[in-house]
Amino acid sequence: QGVTALHVAVQSHSEAMVEFLLHQKRMEVRDCALHAVRENQPRIVAMILDRLKETSSVLEFVGFTHSAEFPDYITPLILAAQCGHYEIIEMLLDRNHSISRPHPPRCLCSEVCRRILKEEDGLHVATAKLEVYRAISNPAYLCQSTDDPILMAFQLFKELHQRILKEEDGLHAATAKLEVYRAISNPAYLCQSTDDPILNGVPTIQGAPSVCHRSSRVSSRLHTTLQGVPHICRRAT
Repeated sequence: QGVTALHVAVQSHSEAMVEFLLHQKRMEVRDCALHAVRENQPRIVAMILDRLKETSSVLEFVGFTHSAEFPDYITPLILAAQCGHYEIIEMLLDRNHSISRPHPPRCLCSEVCRRILKEEDGLHVATAKLEVYRAISNPAYLCQSTDDPILMAFQLFKELHQRILKEEDGLHAATAKLEVYRAISNPAYLCQSTDDPILNGVPTIQGAPSVCHRSSRVSSRLHTTLQGVPHICRRAT
């Protein structure tokens, strides 16, 4: 599905056929550049990018929206870096391709993060960040994108470690809050910690098999409100 003659030529590593097809006016390039990158064919990648550049100066730097195999955030350089294709990475960097570093997990800057969160779901954004880190941490990319790849590797390790800790802290905090809410919404706790457990915990108490309370006033309210509850335990005042 979605396979064109150009796809077949790229997968066959046929440079002559790719060149012929690219000269056809109605030939759609689509995601063929990414396929050529994955196949580690630098000359074919260059030919396809040149064709994209003729159509629009920005097309060679971005991914393809409707690809059957590649997400829209996968650019030629990201894919080449993930695959560790040294020659293609060098060529793309010479063509001014670049990879933007992801923002911190909890960043809500108006320039990038808020706009992305409005347009995309959280899972899509998180997956895109993970794919970027897979690319920029590849040795083949580090050796060509920085003057000190060893230092950059340690910086990436520290950055990723801090991100993991922040995510774990957020998960632990959410879990702790959930446990607290479960505790304070328990009917047994509500009946002994407040004079009006109905008002403070109606959503939780409804359907509960037993409810304890400590005043005759609360008792009458419970009988009136919780009709149909099989057992009601009273705590005499």
